[in-house]
Parts: sequence; C-alpha cells; structure tokens
Amino acid sequence: MDKKFDIHTVTAIVIGTIIIIITNYYMHLSSSFSKEWIVQICSAVVIVIAAVTGTVSGFLMPLVSSMIVGIALMGFDVTVEFLILALFGISAGHYMEKLGVRKGEFNGIRIIDFCMLQIMLSIIAWICVYPLSDFYTYGRDLRETLNLGVFHCGISIIIELCICLPVLILCNRLFRQKRLVEDAQREYLYDRK
Repeated sequence: MDKKFDIHTVTAIVIGTIIIIITNYYMHLSSSFSKEWIVQICSAVVIVIAAVTGTVSGFLMPLVSSMIVGIALMGFDVTVEFLILALFGISAGHYMEKLGVRKGEFNGIRIIDFCMLQIMLSIIAWICVYPLSDFYTYGRDLRETLNLGVFHCGISIIIELCICLPVLILCNRLFRQKRLVEDAQREYLYDRK
C-alpha cells in the first residue's frame, strides 16, 4: 500500500470518526451500556477501516473521535477508550498492510495470522492495558477491573472473529475483483497497441 496520505485515507478517517462519535453519543444517552461496550463496538469499526486504509487512519480515528467525544460529553474522560482503540487501529492497519487486503491477497494462512493477532491484541488490550489505565485514571480496584477485562477480552475476540473477519474477507474479494478488472483492461489496451 502507498505510504502517502491521500484522499481515501482522509475520507476513511472522517467516516470512521463520525461512526465512533455517533456510537459514543447514543450509547452514552442510554444508561444500559457501559463504556466497555462502547469500546467493543467502536473497536470493530476501527479494525475494519484501519485494515483497509492503513496505520495512519488506525491512529487518527481514535485520536480525533476521543477528543471530540471528550469535548461533546463535557469532560468525559476517554483515555481508556483512546488507548484501546489506538492499539487495535495501529496494529490492524500496520499488519493488514503487510497481509495485503487492498491487494486481494488476504486468504489461507493470512486469515489465521489475522485471527491470532486479534486474539493477542484482545488479551493485551483488555487484560493488561484496560485494568492499568482504569486504575490510574479512575482509581478503581485492580481485581474488579481485571475480572471485567477478562470478560470483555472474550467478548472482543468473539466480535472481532465473527464481525470483523467476514467483513475483511468480503473487502478482500472486492479488491481482488477490482484488481482482476484493472488487469484485464490493461491487457486489452496493451493488445490494441
């Protein structure tokens, strides 16, 4: 994938940020959702968009949306949310650039690599980063947040493998078909000369 900051990356950042902000806003209005569930849903959006567009959007989406949500919800502390979403976004964007979703080469062993990466990231994010950042940010008991982190780690793995993976496989198919059409057009134009 190109390393340049192009219009597709900016569009992906804007769309992802809007989705994250709307999700945060409406879930904060409902008292039945905790901030952990908000992060679960937003992480699926960040993973898919970062995997298709790259590392830059994987970092900027959580950064911009966390700042806007923090301001819009009048000082709501989004440090924990930003850390977890940025971890998922940067790693998914970086790793998927190497796996080739945009090139249509995401299949076989690369799918297994993606699944293993997401399981490891969920463990790091929810069992290591979440309890420590929650402890330092809110002063909550580590045992309580660790138990909650283990629960959300399991939920995160299920969401990533049941929602993100099929969407990425579908994106891979679309990119592969697009590449085949472009190759056929190039051959046709080359044969005409």
